[in-house]
Amino acid sequence: MNILLVHGSFHDERCWQSLAPLLVQRGFKVHTLTLPGHGTNRRNPYLISMSTYAQYVCQKVGSIGSPCIALGHSMGGFVISAAAEMKPEIFDSLIYLTAYIPGIRKSSLMNIQRKFPCKNVHAAITPSINGFGYIDKEKAKDVFYGKCSEEVQREAVTFLCPQPLRPTMSRIDWSADRLGTVAKHFIECTEDNAIFIEHQRGMVDLMKFDKLISLPSDHSPFFSMPEQLADGIAGMYS
Repeated sequence: MNILLVHGSFHDERCWQSLAPLLVQRGFKVHTLTLPGHGTNRRNPYLISMSTYAQYVCQKVGSIGSPCIALGHSMGGFVISAAAEMKPEIFDSLIYLTAYIPGIRKSSLMNIQRKFPCKNVHAAITPSINGFGYIDKEKAKDVFYGKCSEEVQREAVTFLCPQPLRPTMSRIDWSADRLGTVAKHFIECTEDNAIFIEHQRGMVDLMKFDKLISLPSDHSPFFSMPEQLADGIAGMYS
């Protein structure tokens, strides 16, 4: 099965380096991408929206061949939602990994974060007039990687990159006859210091999910417990 891993805010595709080979061992053909404006995929942040992200994901799936599973982490939940609303026919299913979920009527990540505040993340971000937000790497160790060893934390923060701000303000719509037709699963992380578990569970009520699994993980189980995460994903399709 093809699976596309879609990273979240302040990250790029390097965050999947531990998880990807484990998914290959479990029978998946793994694909990754770096969203526009992240890492080496340099773009003018003022020209990037959530739709830009979604179109990029759809193009990637088109090059892979469909149908494809898409996994979105954190902000990536909005991205895969917008992509599946654009082209539901190219997705086999969606996996939300401790991810943000849009409300059904014109919803932005910023609006959802007001309802489900991520105060630890906001306290670690410095916005800039250049259109990017910057994350404090020392604070990120606890917020994103709290259950990781110090060695893994030190490596993980080297992968962090500036986050384009405009996509967080971009509103998306989704409908029952498009995104609503794609099977959806959710992986909750009970020790998450970025999206608290009560907020994850509150957002799950915004959509219908077919399967839900729970990991005793921080915000980044692809670093802190990649074996358990790979087992959980594989178990959804066994």
